[in-house]
Amino acid sequence: NQVLRNELLNLNYQKEKLLEVMPKELEASDITVRMGATWIPERDYKNFMFHLLKTSASNRWNIDIKYTLYPVPSGESSKADCVSPKVLAQASKCSK
Repeated sequence: NQVLRNELLNLNYQKEKLLEVMPKELEASDITVRMGATWIPERDYKNFMFHLLKTSASNRWNIDIKYTLYPVPSGESSKADCVSPKVLAQASKCSK
């Protein structure tokens, strides 16, 4: 019985010490993300773009997002400045 009691005291002590050093819980508004962050999957950018622009399902088939290291030259049908230098929106048209 005493061994179990000592183990529980040790666990409680460790728990208290861990709680002291745990970072505060973040809210969604505490997190900022830069467009083009490569740790975000392309499909999430795509879904965000469709949601933001209210893209109809019939128009989604011709739109894709791909990561690129270089901006697309102006005059091309896919303009990198539509989204960011690192995220390329490939579509037939891209309004500014």
